[in-house]
Amino acid sequence: MSDFNNSLNKLSENIEKVIVGKKDVIDLAVITLLCRGHLLIEDVPGLGKTMLARAIAGSLALHFKRIQFTPDLLPSDITGVSIYNQKNGEFEFRSGPVFTNILLADEINRTTPRTQSSLLESMEESQVTIDGKTYPLPETFMVIATQNPIELQGTYPLPEAQLDRFFMKIKVGYPSMDQEVKVMEMQVKEHPIHSISSVLSSSELKTMQDAVKDVYLDKSVKEYIVQIVDATREHTHLNLGASPRGSIYLMRASQAMALLQGVSFVEPSIVKHMAVPILSHRIMVKPQSKLEGITPEKVLEDILSSVLCLKDNPEMGRFITKRTVLILIAIVLFLVAWNRNINLLYGMFAILTSLIILSHLLPRYAIKGLIVTRTLQPAAFEDDEIEVKLYVEKNAWTKGYMIEITDSMPAAEPSFRKPMVFIAKLPAKKKREFSFKTVCYKRGVYSVGPISVSSAYPLGIVSVNKPADNARKTLTIYPKLFSIASFPLMAGTTMPMSGTEAMAKSGGNEDFFGTREYRQGDSLKFIHWPSTARHGQLIVKEFEIRASTEVTVLMDLHKDSCAGSGRETTLEYAVKIAGSIARFAIEKGHHVQFIGYGEKQHVVPSARGIDQLAFILDVLAKVQADSTVPYHRAITMSAGLLRDGGTVVLMFSRLDSNIKDYVYPMGLLRSKRIKPVCVFLNDKSFQGAVSAPENDEKSPGTRFVHEFMKEFASEYPSAYFVSKGDNLQDVFAV
Repeated sequence: MSDFNNSLNKLSENIEKVIVGKKDVIDLAVITLLCRGHLLIEDVPGLGKTMLARAIAGSLALHFKRIQFTPDLLPSDITGVSIYNQKNGEFEFRSGPVFTNILLADEINRTTPRTQSSLLESMEESQVTIDGKTYPLPETFMVIATQNPIELQGTYPLPEAQLDRFFMKIKVGYPSMDQEVKVMEMQVKEHPIHSISSVLSSSELKTMQDAVKDVYLDKSVKEYIVQIVDATREHTHLNLGASPRGSIYLMRASQAMALLQGVSFVEPSIVKHMAVPILSHRIMVKPQSKLEGITPEKVLEDILSSVLCLKDNPEMGRFITKRTVLILIAIVLFLVAWNRNINLLYGMFAILTSLIILSHLLPRYAIKGLIVTRTLQPAAFEDDEIEVKLYVEKNAWTKGYMIEITDSMPAAEPSFRKPMVFIAKLPAKKKREFSFKTVCYKRGVYSVGPISVSSAYPLGIVSVNKPADNARKTLTIYPKLFSIASFPLMAGTTMPMSGTEAMAKSGGNEDFFGTREYRQGDSLKFIHWPSTARHGQLIVKEFEIRASTEVTVLMDLHKDSCAGSGRETTLEYAVKIAGSIARFAIEKGHHVQFIGYGEKQHVVPSARGIDQLAFILDVLAKVQADSTVPYHRAITMSAGLLRDGGTVVLMFSRLDSNIKDYVYPMGLLRSKRIKPVCVFLNDKSFQGAVSAPENDEKSPGTRFVHEFMKEFASEYPSAYFVSKGDNLQDVFAV
């Protein structure tokens, strides 16, 4: 085992000559190779993903080929093609780049699913089938695929079936400052990849690959692996859990890591270390959970903290508990009584033994047959206090004592997310109602629950708990809105605008304005007969025709546009402003639409009425700053959705942008006679700066605001400046 450890350390050190300061990444890549698996690397360009593949191949004297995946790449460009030979009248097979030892599939998500699937057979069965004939691949074959997590337009996400074929998924990450300086020094004259030499032969590699399977796994560790994988299939934040292939790969990876560390058996800590890279790409987080910031890595960390192995159980170290102390006392009493034949000690031993037995049995009877259900309203606004009702029923003939009911309320403030109801006594066959109130902390869509019940009756020696109701409720928290007295939605002119239209008052026709004398062409249905009889001439009713314009709220959802933390971020302020403007415009009878280009496109088409406000608030509860689309490009993309002559509310969350980027999009708005109303959020104040941009003449944000207003908004000088801590109602009262 030590010989294998020395050889693998030599391999890792040789690769480190090219990849600096990433020993953990190198170890994971070597483990994938030892397990005859395939590696998926997801990270930004320029971090050495290609060099890692070349360094592995060079260190083992293996053949290396690279394929740049593009949208026009065909399956035959990877696997090969049969070409007709006119001389002998037969088809000849020309092998593709897949016939190698180390294949780098660079930016694999840039090509079509058809081309991506051409790798499935080679990755799973180490062979390629062309025109009905099967060609074996080299015995040592490894695909290292890369994909870029940014610039997702024009990409084709890998389907779950192909993601499952990859042994593990890793991220390289940025180097530290010292590491980056060392990288630069190493490449002053030439790249170190050109001087890398082989340190292991193919036969030595094969011997170590076979040795991985000989690493011992205890049955408890195998059960621990299965418990982890099974927990992913039942987790409330996941749509899809890991398959049995995930269990097998986690077992193999743990064995390889043990071999790399020079030990002959797998410890639970090794399984924990390998769980995230092995399972993170095999699970699928629910969309609503993504809105809460839940990632596959966070789910796995939660599972690893809750699933315990017998050999790695922290409770094993907590020997001094009430129960163990009583057991030790009982044992001591029995031994002394037996040795000295003291009847009093026998009696004390019997009492303690009975007490221990009862402390295990009574809590189970206390919660036996306990049914708990929950009701709560489906939606609320930030800072609203909502009431949650719990209906508790003891569906058994025994009473319940000392019952604790714990709920999970992720929508509440961090310190109140585990509300608890204590019931001293619960009669049998009776249903009781309990309630508690909680304040909605932050907008979002939350999954409430599950409920758990526990009891430590009678003396608190042993606590027994169980889930009472796994049914989870969805709670939508809308952003907190503020009142707006007035807002410049329409140009100050009496001339008709193409973005406006006549609007009837809700529930009737136009608003009554007054009466006047009849004019030729007036409709007879508007004659006011009482006034006609009184004045002796035809009098008609006159109505006030109000105008409605289309108002579009366009939000910046670029991932770099969100500054601050918690509820005090530019995104949270922008969401409140967007919802309040939408409510104001709808109450005034205008058409409103919402546009935001996040990871997915959020568009609420133009409409008016209270239902439209509900649609917009529902979207605002979910939006996140997760896009790669810069704001100037978002304006350009949305120009086609805007009505000529309407109003668009532009919300700038970054004030260090280049003014030139907005020349073309603002020109599009001007060509359609669209009025911009600008809201500038001082991102520096959310990051800790004190001065607001309009007061700090030297800051880049101030220059951007002044240049923008001078260049693009001189005709409509409507702008609002928002900093962290501002009273939004006061800001929009001007």
